[in-house]
Formats: sequence, structure tokens, C-alpha cells
Amino acid sequence: MNMIRYTLKFSLCLFTLAIVSGAQGRENSATSIPWKRCLNQRPEFYTTDQAIRIADNLLLHQRDSGGWQKNIDMASVLSEQDKAELRKAKSKNDSTLDNSATRTQMRYLAIVYQATGIERFKDAFLKGLDYVLDAQYDNGGWPQRSNPSGYSKHITFNDGTMIGVLDLLGEIAAKKPPYAFVDENRRRRAETAVPKGIECILKCQIVANGKKTA
Repeated sequence: MNMIRYTLKFSLCLFTLAIVSGAQGRENSATSIPWKRCLNQRPEFYTTDQAIRIADNLLLHQRDSGGWQKNIDMASVLSEQDKAELRKAKSKNDSTLDNSATRTQMRYLAIVYQATGIERFKDAFLKGLDYVLDAQYDNGGWPQRSNPSGYSKHITFNDGTMIGVLDLLGEIAAKKPPYAFVDENRRRRAETAVPKGIECILKCQIVANGKKTA
């Protein structure tokens, strides 16, 4: 009789473990959205705990300059050691506009702020916007990254850098969602930056044998 009870208890334990493991598997699957898919979720996603966790990740990845690095999955779950190392790296001069960096983080923060009203995400967005606006050269172009040297100091057209920045600033200037919260001073700066950037593109057009080319 005791053996039967033991067997039943053991089977019940295994069944409970299977349920818990399945739930954890579903939870891990739910938290494994890669960064490249974070801007393509349903509107209701941006109010979830997972969306807020990812937005907080972006705050940790954001440099003191206001920008972000490129080619990093910023949606991954961070350990306490990961967070400590990111806090130590805040002063690094590796913020960039290359490979869609900085502007995609800004868009995500704006969407989550619009959905949740959490002020720290608005503050981080505006810090990023200041970085983008301050990075524009007097000639209207943008370098690839902050504190540039070598080729990265030159105006960058590849990987959609110039066009991506101009699209972002154009939407901000037009008060399009999710950027309607941007203050009037920054909005006007964005409005001024866009035609200045377009004029730079036109001036950079290559002329061959007296004809404008690419």
C-alpha cells in the first residue's frame, strides 16, 4: 500500500514538473522576441511587461552621448552582471547612426512611451534626439558615429543612414505618432534639419562629364 502511495506521489510530482516546465518554456519563448522584430508587434504588445523590460534594456544600452551601438540584440534578457557592465560602459564614444542604430531605439522608446506614459522612456528618447540633432554637420550631413575619426567622420549615405535620419526627423517635425509628445523647440530643430540634410544630398550628387549621376 505504501509503495502504491509513493508511486502515485512520484507520478504527481513528475506531472507537476512537466506543467511547470511547459509554462516556463512558453514564458521563455515569449521573452525571446529578437530586437529586429520589436518594432513589428501588435499595438497591445507595447503595454506588456516584456515590452517595458526591453525598453529598460535600451536605457541600459544608451550611452551618455544619447546614442546606441549597432548590431546588438537589445531585446535579450540581461543578467545582473550584464547590467553592471553596461552601466560601466556608459561613457564610451561608440554611439552610431549606422545600420539603423539609434533611430530604431528611439522609435521603440517613443512607441512604448505612447502606450504606457512612463516618463523615463520619454527622457531617454529626447536624449537620443538631442544626440541626432547635435550630430548634424553645418553642411547638413551626418557622420557615421559620435566622436568620429577616419572614414566614420565623413557624411554617411550607406545603409540608409542619411535617409533614415531624415525620415525620423521629418516625422518628428510633422508631429506624427508616436512623436507628438516632442516639445516645440526640438520639433522646430528637426524641421530645420530636414531641408538642410536634403540640400546636402543634392550638393553631394556626382557629376560626370557635365551630367548629374548617382
